[in-house]
Amino acid sequence: MMCTVSGWGDGGSNDSCNGEQISELHAITATTSHTETGSLYDGFGTDDDNDYYYFTPGTDGTLTITGYTSTYNTDLYISTLSCNNNQVLNNGTSYSSPTAISITSSTTVYIRIKRERNNATTNYSLPITFTAAAQTPPIIGDIPNQAATVGSSLSLSIASYVTPTNGDAITSYSLTGTLPTGLNFNSATGILSGTPMAVTASTTLSVVATDNDGDSNSDSFTITVSAAPADSTGGRDFSLRKNLKLRGDVVVIGNTVLCEKNISGACIEPTGTYNNYTNLQMATSSYSTLVLPANAVVRYARLYWQGRLTATSSSTAWSSTQKTNSKTISLRQGSSGAFTSISADFGDFAETISNNYVKIYSAGADVTEFVKNSGAGTYYIDNFYTETGETDDKNPSDGLGAYGAWVLAVIYEDSDSTAQLKDVTIFDGYKVVADLDNDDIADPNEIVEISVTGFYAPKAPALVNSKVYAFSGEGDANIVGDKYWMRGGSQVNYTELGTFNSRIDVSGSRSPNLTNNSGIDIHTYNVGTAGGGLGLIGNEERTAWMKFTTTSDTFMPSVAIFSTDLYAPDICYDYAFSQNNRFFPHDGSPIAHIHGYLLNNEPLSAQIMFRNRESGSEAKNLTLFIDEMDSTNQLEFYTDTQLELKKTLPESYYYVDVTAGDILMNTMSDLKFNWIT
Repeated sequence: MMCTVSGWGDGGSNDSCNGEQISELHAITATTSHTETGSLYDGFGTDDDNDYYYFTPGTDGTLTITGYTSTYNTDLYISTLSCNNNQVLNNGTSYSSPTAISITSSTTVYIRIKRERNNATTNYSLPITFTAAAQTPPIIGDIPNQAATVGSSLSLSIASYVTPTNGDAITSYSLTGTLPTGLNFNSATGILSGTPMAVTASTTLSVVATDNDGDSNSDSFTITVSAAPADSTGGRDFSLRKNLKLRGDVVVIGNTVLCEKNISGACIEPTGTYNNYTNLQMATSSYSTLVLPANAVVRYARLYWQGRLTATSSSTAWSSTQKTNSKTISLRQGSSGAFTSISADFGDFAETISNNYVKIYSAGADVTEFVKNSGAGTYYIDNFYTETGETDDKNPSDGLGAYGAWVLAVIYEDSDSTAQLKDVTIFDGYKVVADLDNDDIADPNEIVEISVTGFYAPKAPALVNSKVYAFSGEGDANIVGDKYWMRGGSQVNYTELGTFNSRIDVSGSRSPNLTNNSGIDIHTYNVGTAGGGLGLIGNEERTAWMKFTTTSDTFMPSVAIFSTDLYAPDICYDYAFSQNNRFFPHDGSPIAHIHGYLLNNEPLSAQIMFRNRESGSEAKNLTLFIDEMDSTNQLEFYTDTQLELKKTLPESYYYVDVTAGDILMNTMSDLKFNWIT
């Protein structure tokens, strides 16, 4: 684009700093050439001895003067700092830029033309070319294929796979392909989320990120939606439900829904020796408080619950009504408002014998969207399906005792970049551990062993900081034989973690707030090698074995959650400058600069050194992006003002009386000093 503006004698409209905007160059985003013309005059009381111009480009680029001329001698200033800075022509009539001046987007360019002859009209012509920098769209990396399950939430942030360029923000995302039913794509945030509603074969999707420079490359990935696990009968092996690696953690809350009440209807500690001798009733309310960091973003949340039905004198099949009722619960955040009915996406149904036949169950539901929308606070449970009362006194009676409880596991990501990286893995199943012959001995056929695989522990020499959370039903406080054991996959011997004794280890307030929670256990154990842990989960461990034993009771473990510290590469760097393989001394300043003597005609070299400070991680396949330096605004070259001119080596000189900022650099390709000879 080429345009020329004529008009001699500007009449003083641009006679002061920030005078006239060059509209042809202002806010431009493409390469543009423009010639500004005008006149200056001084004499007989009429002064027009300075003309000032400015413009602000809308993109990065370089500025060149392609042949400035004037009829008499003038001074010319071009600067991004002020209108009286950086004189490029002194008392002359022509000037062309020896090098292009780098200009960053939204940086104002100031131009001043000053006449040097009195009592005469000076006409000038100022040709300017702004060359827009090559614009690079963002880059999308390889997005992994996604596996989802019907009824379980999915959240994928495309932004985490995008590398911005030129400092430009991503303005939008686009997706092509057919999303499985229940999933949505947010084109502003690049988040694909939702809860799949139907089994879907592998579907290919493609995404593109866009910034001011245009569209990125396209990356494709697949989403496959599998059927939700079928309800189980008679118990279920533990399997991996969810694994996330993120800067954040998991918070586990929960509570019992039953308690013994006093005459006023308030919950009290149980007075009966065992659960089956205690008149347990529904608590007025059952709640537990979820506390999250201020920067937390909920990534996954799952609700689990356990209960039982009234005993029968003979074994009978589960009816569809009983299963539906067992798999339905109500959830609310806050002390008021309506409850939301939650339907389980799986149910584990079993039967145990304790004097008579007792149907027992475990269920769970993905509540990610509910918790994500509700946030931290107090969560209440209602509409809980379980037996109440003193079961030993009923007809038919049973020795199991009434119980009912729930657990809410919330995995969150902390936007604070200093938050600890974690591997959080949720396993669930349903096992019935029972003393079948009532001999107060844990016989081999009464021992339940399970293995879980899929969590991650860091490499040596890092210590392993790992916790396990366990949820189990019907562990009586006064029966000491309900034991929980664990060993790492590489270990031979089990270590006893503790006893299922109606204990709840959760942070935050809860109600009922009891010590003896009448057959419900929510426990936490430190199983790593750090911080006084039991040393069961060691470096690079992926598997753990758990053993459950009892000498005189029945209990049902259903959830195990591992939270283990991981260590991402922590890259630090240092730099050094050299000339002719001679390194300059470093004076400890964190600002990159040269401290020492310089040779006149030899190039400078910069070396950057990287180190991974995190011993528990290995950094591989690193990519280093180096943006071109804007020497006008990012580099400053100066020397001390008190030095004397002295020749130290051939073609090597000190500066003399040069103040900071007086030496102008133009581009990275032409970094040179105005040497004193």
